[in-house]
Amino acid sequence: MIPRARVTRPFACAAALAPCIAAAQAAPVLDGRPDESAWADALLVDEFRQIVPVPGEPPTLVTQIRLLHDDRRLYVAIVAFDDGKRIARQQARDAGLDGDDHVSIVFDPSGAGRNGYVFRVNANGAQQDALIFDGAEERAEWDAIWDARTTVTDNGWTAELAIPLAALSGADTTQWGFNVERYRAASGERMRWYGLQPERGVTSLRDAGRLSGLPAFSSTQDLRLRLAMRLEQQRPPPAGDSETQLEPSLDLFWRARPDTTATLTLNTDFAEAEVDERVVNLSRFPLFLPEKREFFLQDAGVFSFGGLQENVLPFFSRRIGLTEAGVPVDLTGGLKVTHESQRLEGGLLYTRVEESPTTQAADLAVARIATRAGDHGRLGAIGTWGNPEGTDGSHTWGIDWQYRNPQVAGNHALEIDAWSQGTTNAATGTGYAHGLALGWPNLGVTGNLMLTRIDSAYAPALGFVEETGIDAGFGEIGYWWRTAAGTDVNPGIDWEWREGIDDARRMRSIGPELVIETAVGSFYYVTAYTSDERLVESFEILPGLVIPAGDYSSQGGMIEIGSGSNRTLSGSLWLSSGDYYGGERHDVAAGLGFRPSALWGLSLSGEYTYLDLPAGQAQVHVAAFAVDVTPTPRLAGNLLVQWDDVSEEVGTSLRVRWTLAPGKDVFLSLNRLFLRDRDFAMEAELNSLKVAWNWQW
Repeated sequence: MIPRARVTRPFACAAALAPCIAAAQAAPVLDGRPDESAWADALLVDEFRQIVPVPGEPPTLVTQIRLLHDDRRLYVAIVAFDDGKRIARQQARDAGLDGDDHVSIVFDPSGAGRNGYVFRVNANGAQQDALIFDGAEERAEWDAIWDARTTVTDNGWTAELAIPLAALSGADTTQWGFNVERYRAASGERMRWYGLQPERGVTSLRDAGRLSGLPAFSSTQDLRLRLAMRLEQQRPPPAGDSETQLEPSLDLFWRARPDTTATLTLNTDFAEAEVDERVVNLSRFPLFLPEKREFFLQDAGVFSFGGLQENVLPFFSRRIGLTEAGVPVDLTGGLKVTHESQRLEGGLLYTRVEESPTTQAADLAVARIATRAGDHGRLGAIGTWGNPEGTDGSHTWGIDWQYRNPQVAGNHALEIDAWSQGTTNAATGTGYAHGLALGWPNLGVTGNLMLTRIDSAYAPALGFVEETGIDAGFGEIGYWWRTAAGTDVNPGIDWEWREGIDDARRMRSIGPELVIETAVGSFYYVTAYTSDERLVESFEILPGLVIPAGDYSSQGGMIEIGSGSNRTLSGSLWLSSGDYYGGERHDVAAGLGFRPSALWGLSLSGEYTYLDLPAGQAQVHVAAFAVDVTPTPRLAGNLLVQWDDVSEEVGTSLRVRWTLAPGKDVFLSLNRLFLRDRDFAMEAELNSLKVAWNWQW
């Protein structure tokens, strides 16, 4: 029997306008059944409204959220009543829960609407968490140490969560941003506690409600030590004598003040990081791959700049400790200090990268600071020092201004980003880059625009840029319409242009598009385009296949369709066809996922490209197969096999993660690289067994 909850207001927050969390008299037992007496005085949150399909209407099912805290943890109880049409096929940690019934809990400890955290759980006890940055964006690679237990009942499911306060940076106030959302995968219904704008997700921190009554942090409670021991066997390419080594590593996380965190890493090891997806690059631009390592993901939102995510980045942490091919380079150590409060945020990062076969040892540093500028603005600066290649004289500096107002002309959102950067390098001299971006992400008329100017000498040694020496812009405008069933229909026009500053380069492209997405995640995308481009330098698209300089015009189109991941069998298909640098290009990409239960699932994906160019013909194949087995939420294994016929490499990666208790993990990683054109002879291998143990004070 779940006790009848009461909303209590202790004297400490009796005058608070926001809902107030009560202090727990005793920590509840985490068994997935919130029936202990400790929950009787918990804050009850149950006034939900639909976001989809009918915003503002009462939900079809009852959801109850209860919150407690002690001096070390936040406790959340979930009671989710349902009608038996529940979908819960995921069980592994950090599995995608978009196709499952789940509940999302959002916290913004500083209350500034800038950085926060989201914790998700489904009826199987599958845990997913993400770092929220830039007010709404997610970095799902981030992990916190927290626990969740669930129980399926006759009329729904229940859960209990325990989240350490030390995992939530930026709490210099007892008034936190807070929100809750429940999703039903069978119908696509979304029920939310606060913020009823249907075009904005639950992670939109400026649309969150407020929560009060949280305790002031004590620095003596917020010290975490992570000690790891790694046994590694490596046979570098070409396959020869294997090397075995045993190495310890240490990470120390210290909450020096309620709003300030220091992180120290020594002899850093990233053995548990996932393998990058295999991609054949058929463009003349470098690939952008996401960060997956814990040390750099911790408080990563503090270092974000100008609303930039994948280009013209003054700081991109993958430049530290990874070669361009993604091969790890050892770090002697690193130190990071971050600060988050309502008015001010900033960070300092220093790392020492060891010598590698292709680079010298290097000392690298980043500094970032930003402050509020009015009710909706933020003004900041960033600087970097050092070059991962070990050369001297590399610096980057920049200033940015961001404006995020969710209440323009009623409840419309307006986003503005303006930034300017400069770089100095011994080889290229001094260069600059400037940019302006506008966003109007609302139902009805919707659109965005970005303009940039990037000097030829702009070269951020610790950043990322696709192309320099250009003026460029892109944008789209359309009309966002949502049907009574919750389906989004968005017709529009998108465009892009690039113009060389010191040469005759140019590219212009424009085309109509139509995007349709249902409430359960099925989608349809259709577009056509026309473009013209002038290349001033030839480039090799594939070994032996060169695109010569010249003028090119092209027309084409593409279509993509996909089913929602709430199905046992789901899939997607992408087709593209059109002119390509004086010839033709045709692409087909398909994916298939099969998940009959929470215990196991598999996926297949493949890409095929056919090129018919004046310089010759070529075909490119890329394929991947993955199978995962998840006996329990704390034990998961995944096998990934990838192949492409450009490198003729077959890569296999077997990863097993066994969580004995939150913060106490065993990782097994077995990686192999085979050469298809040599009868699948093994080219290289890397095997590791790692034990990581966390202690919290």
